Amino acid sequence: MNFLSEIGYPMTRLEKEGITSPVVSITCDYKHTTTYSDEIEIEVFVSGYTGVRLSLSYTMKDKANNVIVATATSVHCFICFAGNPISIRKCCPVLDSILKNMFEKGE
Repeated sequence: MNFLSEIGYPMTRLEKEGITSPVVSITCDYKHTTTYSDEIEIEVFVSGYTGVRLSLSYTMKDKANNVIVATATSVHCFICFAGNPISIRKCCPVLDSILKNMFEKGE
């Protein structure tokens, strides 16, 4: 997840701590057509966080005219390599604090 890298907690760091974060569900609503040459900007914000699940929302805009071309959400869980759910609150308090603050601020 590039999102984790951008907030200073790359997936490689999470994996070194024995944690992974698979996608549980994803939705996408297409609003406007694009072409291959269009440059699309993607804004991501935390729309839900429980310590075990993370929901991200996306707004995709055409950079040339700022038109929203799609909106999406993805839901991720946090599990150990054995596949069992884990609480980020307990295992990674630094990441928990970052995600909690982003969710509370709507970032």
